Amino acid sequence: MKILYLTYDGLSDPLGRSQILPYLEGLLQHGHEIIAISFEKNTLPETFHSDLRIIPLRYHKSPPVLSTVYDLVLLKKEIAKILQSEKIDIVHCRSYITSLAGLWAKRKYGIRFIFDMRGFWADERVEGRLWNPDNPFYSWIYRYFKQKEKIFIREADAIISLTHNAKEEIAKQFFSDEPLLQADSKIVVIPTCADLNLFRNNILPEADRKVFREQLGIKTEDFVLLYLGSLGTWYMLDEMLDFFEVLKAERAKQYKQRVRFLFLSKDETILAGALRNRGYENDEIIITSASRQDVPKYISICNASVFFIIPTFSKKASSATKMGEIMAMGKPVVTNAGWGDIEKILGDNNGIIIRDFNEEAYLEGARAIDVISGYEQDIIKTAKEIFSLENGVERYHQVYMQLGHKIT
Repeated sequence: MKILYLTYDGLSDPLGRSQILPYLEGLLQHGHEIIAISFEKNTLPETFHSDLRIIPLRYHKSPPVLSTVYDLVLLKKEIAKILQSEKIDIVHCRSYITSLAGLWAKRKYGIRFIFDMRGFWADERVEGRLWNPDNPFYSWIYRYFKQKEKIFIREADAIISLTHNAKEEIAKQFFSDEPLLQADSKIVVIPTCADLNLFRNNILPEADRKVFREQLGIKTEDFVLLYLGSLGTWYMLDEMLDFFEVLKAERAKQYKQRVRFLFLSKDETILAGALRNRGYENDEIIITSASRQDVPKYISICNASVFFIIPTFSKKASSATKMGEIMAMGKPVVTNAGWGDIEKILGDNNGIIIRDFNEEAYLEGARAIDVISGYEQDIIKTAKEIFSLENGVERYHQVYMQLGHKIT
């Protein structure tokens, strides 16, 4: 198939490199021809390499809203230029902004339209406090996109969801007649992928792990709890620190073992604010950052990883990339209930679900870590089944081919 792929995220951004390019380059291997239009915050670097045909447009940030409208005008002009000169089978739109242009292209030029929705974007903006619903302007924008969401879902030839939970929500909200049957015929679940060649449990031999721990000031006998990634908007830092305190007391009591909390994050200012009044010893908390290539080294030296996500409506559609990366290395994940497909993914032996934010629930989770650690191979197997790039590429390929059959 010949695909026009639209993304408002830049392909040279970290997200573009880790979550867009790998899929697209995998689809090229399946024989699809892909033209990608992206919005780049900077000029594509000379070292940037891809076999894709890329048309980079400049991303405009200000003034808010008006800059996005301007970018949308530029995008439509570029789409029209391509569709007037080339035969495109499918326009594949990543998230809502590009779907405004994709729907326009479907209606004007009659091509197939994929709504790769990623999540309930408008609800995320409100629940993440990026749009204030009490402000009449943002209230109008929210209603506008919720109305567009209905139209995208109704008119899309295929919909991509990150989670089964979101798929079920869409079925319930938008498909009145035999909702699950309609959802199955139109919605495909493809979680965010993990690079299983980079994130693997044998990335560092035991001797090298010991040396790396020593370089960070971590003793061989210390228990290491890891937090990986950004700390803004959705992550419950205070609750994670509360869990750490319970874990620390429990490991000291049961094993006379010291616990270190390793933050692999660039959000030092947020961390400093949360840590200020807790009275930790200087070396209990370790804060550092790393290139993507080095992240697996840090995961390899931890005993478990924790992240709590605010369990709102929009988070039903959330798929955390870090979870696939950590699980691919066989490490227990400690997270909370109420978001994404967490119940399906972690199940009985693949991780620990905290069901309430209180000391009793934290203690239960802390005590379960050693048990779950014994299921390392099960955790890795689940990561391969759910988060592998190859499986994700194959699902996208099947969507393209099914739409291709409808075209012919």
